[in-house]
Amino acid sequence: MRTYKSLISAIAVILFMSGCAAGPNALTTIQGPVGSGANSSIGDIYVQNVVIAKGESTSATVVATISNSSLKDDQLVSVSVENPAPKAPVFTPATEINIPAKGLINLGLNPESPHVDLIEFTPRQSSFVKITFVFKTAGIVDQTVLVVPNTGIYENSNPLTETPVSVAAQGREIIAGSLEGITITV
Repeated sequence: MRTYKSLISAIAVILFMSGCAAGPNALTTIQGPVGSGANSSIGDIYVQNVVIAKGESTSATVVATISNSSLKDDQLVSVSVENPAPKAPVFTPATEINIPAKGLINLGLNPESPHVDLIEFTPRQSSFVKITFVFKTAGIVDQTVLVVPNTGIYENSNPLTETPVSVAAQGREIIAGSLEGITITV
């Protein structure tokens, strides 16, 4: 009889403890963002899974997924990084990267994707830096992102440009990671 009561008590405790995270708002029922990058948005632009992939050289590339839920295209017109600031961010293939309406781009994911490379960029691996994305229509997004080695899932995220490029040739002036002369329509 005593063994029977102990067995019933043990079953009751197990049933009680297994229901601790149950319910419609339990943490186990919520899907968080995928990846280890930072996420933010402004208006219809979503900047997701942002990291900076850096190898052994002094160049790095920004890796992100940028989506546009608007009915109109928008353009990424500038990227700046602080603490430390690179000598220059270089856009490939152009001075602006188009984000199509109701579409997305994968930035820096592989050699075929659009790139924002950071030239003469010297942060420590696994450190955090402030990055600012400037969109022509949506505006400005600030994030603090992780600097990761370009290994594993980021092994194809190598900078396309390893040497300093004339900033004047890109049509913008960059001073210690800040921007001057950029017009933003909000």
